[in-house]
Amino acid sequence: MGKLTALHMKSQGVQQVTIVSRTMAHAARTAEAIGGASAAPWDEIGTLLGSADIVITATGAASPILTKADVEAIMRPRRNRALFVIDIAMPRDVEAAAGEIEQVFLYNIDDLQATVRENLARRASEVARADAIVDEEVDKFAFWLRSRNAVPIVVALRQRFESIRQAELDRLAAGLPKEARDRVDDITRLMVEKLS
Repeated sequence: MGKLTALHMKSQGVQQVTIVSRTMAHAARTAEAIGGASAAPWDEIGTLLGSADIVITATGAASPILTKADVEAIMRPRRNRALFVIDIAMPRDVEAAAGEIEQVFLYNIDDLQATVRENLARRASEVARADAIVDEEVDKFAFWLRSRNAVPIVVALRQRFESIRQAELDRLAAGLPKEARDRVDDITRLMVEKLS
């Protein structure tokens, strides 16, 4: 779990990853598998925690490896610089009380699962919104497609109306002065446009 988490952190742009394990050989193998990570011996953990921004714990220890007192000691020289601790071990590697320390943000598997559930719920609501957008666009497209079938009919009707208009205008033109004929032409053209 720790290796997978470290790989994910590297893929997200974390510049410096240090692997600490009870055996230096295991830390070195894990660091090499991650690529670009460094390994450190267990006895340097206090110094490393003092300079870290994010700590991920994933040991197989039966009891916490970091107590509230340990974390308080780490935080003193940090001068209010935040420390994010992600405890993905079962049982927990970090005492829950360590999360009460100012500027220490402690998360465990339960917190991460709650975040995942929240993100999934948010995505589900976004899926419903996306479905509504897709449905709306499908309706618009179907309307457009149906209207394309109507275009030849509308064009034919407009042409028929225009030919009737022209025929009637020509029939009346003989007895009308030019100004009156132009006026009738304008009015009847507007009527045809409104009909079609």
